[in-house]
Amino acid sequence: MKKTSLIIATALTLSANLVLAASENSGGLGDLQSSVLANTATINSNTNAINALSQVSHPATYDFKDYATTTVSTKVYKLQGDSFCGNTETRRIIPTSIGYDVERTRTGISVCHNKTFHYSADANSKSLISKDNNDMLGQTLSTDSLKKPVTLMTSNMTEGNAFGSATELFRGAARTGIFINTTTVLNAGTAKTPLQTFTDCIKVHTVRSSQSIGSFNRISWHCKGVGEVKRIQYEALTGSYRIWKLIDMH
Repeated sequence: MKKTSLIIATALTLSANLVLAASENSGGLGDLQSSVLANTATINSNTNAINALSQVSHPATYDFKDYATTTVSTKVYKLQGDSFCGNTETRRIIPTSIGYDVERTRTGISVCHNKTFHYSADANSKSLISKDNNDMLGQTLSTDSLKKPVTLMTSNMTEGNAFGSATELFRGAARTGIFINTTTVLNAGTAKTPLQTFTDCIKVHTVRSSQSIGSFNRISWHCKGVGEVKRIQYEALTGSYRIWKLIDMH
């Protein structure tokens, strides 16, 4: 913006000089014509520079609300890399007064993973509040809570720019550690899953470090009106990889 203003000011100054030269010239028509040509060439050059600046591309920005689930209440994912808990994960999305909850269940021979994540969401951002650790019947055994909500996505995410925050982690009244989360939107594109190929998606890189709400390096695909459809994740604590791909939603 400063460069554009400088170019415009220069062009205006040259135009003023041109008028001044015309008023002071008492008969040197050839000199005046030369001055006109020189100043015109300079003004044209600066005009071209202004046009070039106006065409410079800027990083795209994305609103998390466009890439969140709207009408889907249940998603089923094919899960690779968790031999103990089977090869499917079901996520049930439950609206709340401040956002929504996501109940995640993995099933092997029987239910062996049942956790509920609590999120707040408004016009500006989506944040993680806490996680319930449930028994196989869905009854809460313990809750891991963040001292303050940590922002996971926002309404103004710029492609390539990382953002994040950190807070303390508690289980009941006991402090159990820290929670650090960093998010970067990499680009827009498509996401191929067994259910279908989604064409209007963003690819998100998340790095998280915590004692009880996951420590991982993740790439996930979030698609318009559907939310997350695919995830590839490196588990820092175990050194293993897991892959989630959407196979059903309703």
